[in-house]
Amino acid sequence: MESFIENLRINLNEELKAIQSNNSSILKVCEQSITGIHAAIKQLRQKVVQSPFPSDAHEIQFFKNIKPHFFALLMYYVDTYHLNASLNAWDVSISMEILQSKIHELNAFRTKNINFYQYITSGLDINDERYFLRRHFNFIDAPDFFSYHCDACFITNMDYYVARLKANDMLLVDINQKFQAYQHDTHASHSSIPSEFCLDWSDSKISLAELIYALHAAGCISHGHVEIKDITRFFEHAFKIDMHDIYNDFKQIKHRNHQTKFLDHLKEAILNRIQVKDS
Repeated sequence: MESFIENLRINLNEELKAIQSNNSSILKVCEQSITGIHAAIKQLRQKVVQSPFPSDAHEIQFFKNIKPHFFALLMYYVDTYHLNASLNAWDVSISMEILQSKIHELNAFRTKNINFYQYITSGLDINDERYFLRRHFNFIDAPDFFSYHCDACFITNMDYYVARLKANDMLLVDINQKFQAYQHDTHASHSSIPSEFCLDWSDSKISLAELIYALHAAGCISHGHVEIKDITRFFEHAFKIDMHDIYNDFKQIKHRNHQTKFLDHLKEAILNRIQVKDS
């Protein structure tokens, strides 16, 4: 069993390195890596089914350290795929918000499971039999059981949590690096903009809200596949303005006598400009 696992680990590591070197797209890397890891896990499961563990200690070692290693890799690449696919759809400012949200989510999972996290990282073993022997599996000790693959011969109470925590640690490293890179790019971008191009919004906030809703209603931005809050963030960033509560602004617009006051003002202004140019 030991030699089989070691060879499987070595071969998988070599495959993952080859995938990294042969692809420039992170999404392609993730897709191919997920396929390779899943194939390795299938081999691992088949070996466990065919070769009973010689002792409880061997079974604990497998479900505490070996299986979580492979599943952590799988979770890591699946999460990395979804995260990067999401980032590709947004600009830097929104991407940074997505990364911050993901960091909060990963830290919240650790906090929720902090006792078990400390148990694993401290090298304790007092509860290993209950945690990592298949015969002790039960629904109470595995509250996330239904979100995990049910396989009586290949699951214990806590091996999922070991894998999830390992995957989260890897993700946090990547996310922090990516967030810092975005911060650097944003700083460089801002510092390279000449001061004469830093513009202010000099009309009222409710006028800007009217414009934003009009652009959204007409589908003028991203072919209409964007939300009010995202257009608002763009204008807030462009004009260094805090819209605070644009949804309340829209309520005011709906209930005032002259609902399209700002848009009508714009129409009148452009018509006057046209007349001036034509004269």
